[in-house]
Amino acid sequence: MSTEGVEPRRSWLGPLWAGARAAALNTPPERDRVVDVLRSFSLMVVVFGHLLMAMVVWKSDVPHLDNLLAHVHLLQLATWILQIMPIFFFAGAIANQISWSRASAKGVTWRTWTNDRLTRLIRPVVVYLAFWVPFVLASEAILGYRVAAPLATLSTQLLWFLGVYLPVTAMTPWLDAWTTRHPWRTPLIMLATAGVCDWLRLGLGISLAGLVNFVVVWAMAGTLGLSVSKTSQSPRFYVAVALGAVAVNIGLIHFGPWPTSMVGMPGDEISNMAPPSLVLGVHVWVMVSLIVLLRPLIERAAHRLRIWTLACAIGGASMTMYLWHLTGLIGLVLVEHRLGFDRGGDVGTARFWLLTALHLVVAVVIIWTLITVFAPFEMRPLPWLDSAPRFGGRGSNVGTGIGVFFCSTAFLVLSATGMAYFPFGKVTHYAGLSLTPGLGFILMALGVAITRYSSRTVSPNNAVTA
Repeated sequence: MSTEGVEPRRSWLGPLWAGARAAALNTPPERDRVVDVLRSFSLMVVVFGHLLMAMVVWKSDVPHLDNLLAHVHLLQLATWILQIMPIFFFAGAIANQISWSRASAKGVTWRTWTNDRLTRLIRPVVVYLAFWVPFVLASEAILGYRVAAPLATLSTQLLWFLGVYLPVTAMTPWLDAWTTRHPWRTPLIMLATAGVCDWLRLGLGISLAGLVNFVVVWAMAGTLGLSVSKTSQSPRFYVAVALGAVAVNIGLIHFGPWPTSMVGMPGDEISNMAPPSLVLGVHVWVMVSLIVLLRPLIERAAHRLRIWTLACAIGGASMTMYLWHLTGLIGLVLVEHRLGFDRGGDVGTARFWLLTALHLVVAVVIIWTLITVFAPFEMRPLPWLDSAPRFGGRGSNVGTGIGVFFCSTAFLVLSATGMAYFPFGKVTHYAGLSLTPGLGFILMALGVAITRYSSRTVSPNNAVTA
């Protein structure tokens, strides 16, 4: 029976779920649901991973950030499965390639398409930062720097994703062309590049080389997505790749300097995540192979209404969910401490796991509430951001590239610094560079302005058009 045009019934879960159900019921049959389910599922795992692993230990009423992985070492091996950010880039590259193909077929230029993607990504970020700036200033004034600063440090940590995803998205036409000509050689070259960067960083002490891997490793996940979509390989091929990649990583970790965990650990001198290491690069091949092998099961699940509705709900509020879940976590941690329900101590005890279960349930409710409130801003145009610039910009691919670089750098800077002591009170040093949150805001403003200006073209009658 066709469901086209079916009106959904009201849901106690709110308008977001009702809208998602409507979208699910009216999904065109030709849509590749697997891509959307993969992105939604990977985001859910990231959120639940943060809610479970992130802990705060209070000492003399001062919060200290901690990680459950540091106490339960067996869970570090679980990150070999639960580190699924590669899947987000894998699926995102496929979705971006489809979007770019449709846009270019209509005559849309790369710079205009890139500006559109940037706008969609940065819109919820603007709303998020508009909340956090006054919140940090108020909390530091009321609670004091010793209490507020450690939590404010977390506020922008997740922006690293945008700092990487944005340039990888902008590279879509080139990634598409490279994987068309050399579908498997391209990701292999990127993996080798990641190895060279790690040798320069860890062997020769050239820390700036690690910054290259932020783009190389995650772009490689995208190229694997494009390569998989353009080629046909037997299941045996992907089984061999997965087993071979796991064996390589075991060898690298055993004989090399890399840690076991696929995510950052407190106190570790070396992280596989920040910057992405060769080990994480090899892990990308494992995860991609597993997803390809599981695709038939995922496709069947994607055609179940409840699962597809959930994917539509998360997909329509993905940036909101990603940005705001740590805010919900920070608020919950403060309330738990006030009520005496801290879960940072006595790790592994029955009380700890009972509090963890309660913590997860309450966190989900808080996060869903935040999503319901702020998700509409993902698609709601902001007058000064979405409108054409008052001055008529002449289209420039170089200018758009510079703008993307500035925005990407801004997100990485804000991720590294956090919002503590806003705007210039705290200086974070990374790879010999001195970084402040104020610098991140300046770079973001410049990047948005340059990208918007460069994406426009001037028509013969001097009218600015998108």
